[in-house]
Amino acid sequence: GEPSPPTCGQPPLYRARNVVIARNFIHDNRQRGNNAPGGSDADGYGVAAGWGAHPMIAGDTFLDNVHSVTSDGTPFAGYTVQDSLFLSPGSFSHASANIDMHGSGADHDGGIGGSGVDVLRNTFLDGADQVFSMRGYPCDGEPDNFQFNVVQQGVQSAINWEVGGPPPAYLKIDSRFVTLPSPFPSP
Repeated sequence: GEPSPPTCGQPPLYRARNVVIARNFIHDNRQRGNNAPGGSDADGYGVAAGWGAHPMIAGDTFLDNVHSVTSDGTPFAGYTVQDSLFLSPGSFSHASANIDMHGSGADHDGGIGGSGVDVLRNTFLDGADQVFSMRGYPCDGEPDNFQFNVVQQGVQSAINWEVGGPPPAYLKIDSRFVTLPSPFPSP
């Protein structure tokens, strides 16, 4: 069966509150070759929530970021992303997951994955490898909500549950997934 959600205790007293990132154009945060030799091109986050923070991200436009929105996955970290637009990547063929929640395990997979996220009423027109990637279990069984979005790809390729097995019951998906042919010819 499904593992029990981790228990994370009380939120820290110094938790960031009332952080709002609204009506911005956040773009070109992919830093090719910025890593050590043999590494990946993984640098370049648009908005990142760290330990205990849970910002509201609303009405923003994102273009060409490794993860447009991410979190380090520590207890009580998360975010709400709503009413935003995710456009096609520019100089890179595919972005990584647009919206990502790291886990606390090896390579950011498994273990604690924050304390639940809300991804609501967004439009994804970009063809990223994944639209939403959960890589750990949220604290205390908080839900991860992916609702009322419009996504230009199928649900199987858009939603990524990195830990393995079927997506957990606390992942709430209620969005419109539309597969359209690309208007651009393949090289």
